[in-house]
Amino acid sequence: MKRLICLTVLVSLLLTGCVPHTELNERAIIEAVGIDFDNGQYTVTMQYYNTLGSESDDISETNVLTAKGTGSSVYNAIADAGFSDGKTLMFGVNQLIIIGENAASKDIKELLGFATTYYQSHSDVKIAASEGTAENILSVKFKEGLISTQKLKFLFSNAEETGFSANRNIIEVMSAMSGSTESVCLPLLKAVYTNSDVSEDGRTVEICGGVVYKNKVMADKISLEAMSGVELLSNKGKESVISLVYDGKEISVNAYGIRTEITPYIDDGQLVFSVKTRANGEFLSADLNGNNAALAEEIGRLSSERLESRMKRAAEEAVLNHGTDVLMLEAAVRNKSYGLWLEVKDGWEETLKNSRFEFDTRVEIDRYGIEQ
Repeated sequence: MKRLICLTVLVSLLLTGCVPHTELNERAIIEAVGIDFDNGQYTVTMQYYNTLGSESDDISETNVLTAKGTGSSVYNAIADAGFSDGKTLMFGVNQLIIIGENAASKDIKELLGFATTYYQSHSDVKIAASEGTAENILSVKFKEGLISTQKLKFLFSNAEETGFSANRNIIEVMSAMSGSTESVCLPLLKAVYTNSDVSEDGRTVEICGGVVYKNKVMADKISLEAMSGVELLSNKGKESVISLVYDGKEISVNAYGIRTEITPYIDDGQLVFSVKTRANGEFLSADLNGNNAALAEEIGRLSSERLESRMKRAAEEAVLNHGTDVLMLEAAVRNKSYGLWLEVKDGWEETLKNSRFEFDTRVEIDRYGIEQ
């Protein structure tokens, strides 16, 4: 028994302090990553949480720090940032990866490779593109929120709720790369100056449209209206706020419960996509309170036209102009008939460019706000 007790004490003494660890203040807990490319070199800019904090009243500034590195690859740039900053980089809670305009000309799978191979990474990290450099976006220091990244998260959430842009996480992006045209559409960010004090220097960040990828690199930018149309055609935009002018007044309608069905067929040798969209709608304007059937029918018609306009812009800018398959039309054809897919799959990119879209859109107003 004494031998057993001695052995237990000895093992405890030998194991004490043998587990490797890193102090919290020696870690950089990454919240956002920006990837840029210039003169043959990658630059990675990372926002991370300042674990030491500060007594300053400027919460946004004191709680966020920046690490920056350069290298011949994204991996090398990240390693350089960690070495220069003298901290262990932790990606377990990273929220966002922004791809700069020049970097968008590089293979997106290689750019995002670090996020799929680092054991700390998670699948819900959001992916976006930027006008200009990603570093410029991450240099905007918002005064709201614990850290600046929170403001960007709110931006994405609001854009998704209003039907103008959906969040794209890394799993969705990588899955999209498995299609024949290796296409995806990302929200496009832009830093702009305002008259408000939302940030230190008066700048803010807005979603100004989208970026269409084909064959793993950027093919073109698309408008904000087309970006909204992409969400509708992808059957991802379940709600969308519509601004209209009726009887000389600016009014708003919330289209909700949006359902889109795409049916492909061949017409005289041309691939046609029949798009059927249905939605319910509610008045958001006080001037239109009251259950008026004639008014509801007219507003429903105008709302239908506006939604259809967005989808037409998306079809033109994202599909017909470049032959990209950001709408996953290959899956729609395969699901309709594998025989049809065998008929059109050769030269799929050109088939998409020469295809035609037909639209049947209807918004039925069934909510009238607070009745007077």
